[in-house]
Amino acid sequence: MIAAALGKAIEQLMTDKAMRRVFWKALLLSIIAYIASGIIAYFLAQYFLQGDIPFVPGFAEDWIRPFAEGAAVAVVIVLMGLVFPAIVTGISGVFLDEVAGLVERKYYPEDPPGRELPFQKALMYSLKFMALVIAINILLLPVYVVSLFIVGLGIALYYLVNGYFLGREYFETVALRHIPLDQAVASRRANGMRLFLTGIVIAFALTIPIVNLISPILGIATLVHIYKGLGRQGRLVTDTSM
Repeated sequence: MIAAALGKAIEQLMTDKAMRRVFWKALLLSIIAYIASGIIAYFLAQYFLQGDIPFVPGFAEDWIRPFAEGAAVAVVIVLMGLVFPAIVTGISGVFLDEVAGLVERKYYPEDPPGRELPFQKALMYSLKFMALVIAINILLLPVYVVSLFIVGLGIALYYLVNGYFLGREYFETVALRHIPLDQAVASRRANGMRLFLTGIVIAFALTIPIVNLISPILGIATLVHIYKGLGRQGRLVTDTSM
């Protein structure tokens, strides 16, 4: 199901002009947000280095400062690398309804259309999800650094953690267009492994240069197909009273 859903999402992005317009809008906003966050992070680092450097004796500060500034720039670059997928994903979330609507009209015209989320609610979802992914990856940064000495551990951890949250958040938000929150959460739990694997596929795509630009749009479209497929298989939870 995952491969078929992803294939349909890729096919629509390649052939549907309306879908490509959504992609370009999301990409433009993502680039603006990325540049702005990078500038803010850089000047914050410079601000904290203006005073005395913690734990460094005064007589050594002059020759240590250039190394500290270089380290600060390196940290900003690493953080921005981790943050970029979250920014693109969060910005794309603002267009989730538009993408889901295009998928549903093309592939599921006979199904009842989904309910569009109010713009404020969609924006809050996107900001919350973006903040969550950024915060988690920043908290895991020390683990990522340590795992550099264990081949494959850091990237595996990145895929596992981000895969879980991408599959969970995308599915629940797509499902909320059709069913109440309690049913969406119950359906996500009932199909946890499939959604987890779908999230890992999206997380993997987010680490591939160029491909990561289209991954969030493809992720949303893929989860629409996954949701519809689960519904046709009778795997959605419609009764949470038990």
